[in-house]
Amino acid sequence: MIMWDYDDIDRWGPVLRQHIAPMFHADIEHILAEAAPEFVEDACDLLLDHLLVPREALASALVDWIAAQTVAAYHGTRLTEDEVADVRRNGLRRLAAVDREPRLRRALSRHPCWSEVEGQLTTAIDHFGPGNGCGRREGQVHATLSRAGLVDGFNHYIGHGSEFDQRVAQHLLGDDGLDLLAVDGDQYVIKLAVPGTVALQANNPFRFDHEDFQDMIRHLLQAWAFKLAFPEWQCASMRIDSGLIFYDDVPAEWIFEIARL
Repeated sequence: MIMWDYDDIDRWGPVLRQHIAPMFHADIEHILAEAAPEFVEDACDLLLDHLLVPREALASALVDWIAAQTVAAYHGTRLTEDEVADVRRNGLRRLAAVDREPRLRRALSRHPCWSEVEGQLTTAIDHFGPGNGCGRREGQVHATLSRAGLVDGFNHYIGHGSEFDQRVAQHLLGDDGLDLLAVDGDQYVIKLAVPGTVALQANNPFRFDHEDFQDMIRHLLQAWAFKLAFPEWQCASMRIDSGLIFYDDVPAEWIFEIARL
């Protein structure tokens, strides 16, 4: 089965073209190149202006295209060698706040003032976990479509670990807490091969544009349109943040690669 990796548009762009090009004006590449749109959004708008079928038909075709393959998704974290081995065996577990206590103690107990705040740890875990003190994270695993976005954009997950750990550490010890998380374990990017139908369901359900394109489909279409206008352009430069939220553990079979940075 083919894997769709958003950042690798030189690979997937021509494949997508074969799938949807008949839905557009035959001269669409020349039209886009001549227009030289400034932004990916402009390129997509121009592309859709020359659509020969209803937009719903295009959206359906793109959903079917994604569903027929696996989707590359990326999870950034900090892990010890034992934790890497556990991920290889068992996959990524949903956040259970209470299970983060050993890691938080391991990292934060190095602080000279740890004895003064240690008694607040359990309360902080309850507040930011089941209490949803930083938004709902309990029972979830998060990933994103763009490795470039994760590594070169919103890279605090790689730098410090989970959002939950960061919130607890900062609550207890301020920026010193974050600094301690940043030296606990090593930086890793975990590449997932997610079944396309699952990826579509996991993609942010709250982010649709005015034409009702799902978030990942909108990013796909914008990148493809801009690539038609500028063949040398690489969509990894966008460093997009298009998230996937899993409400079940991510199985080990989906772990495609665990790369230390």
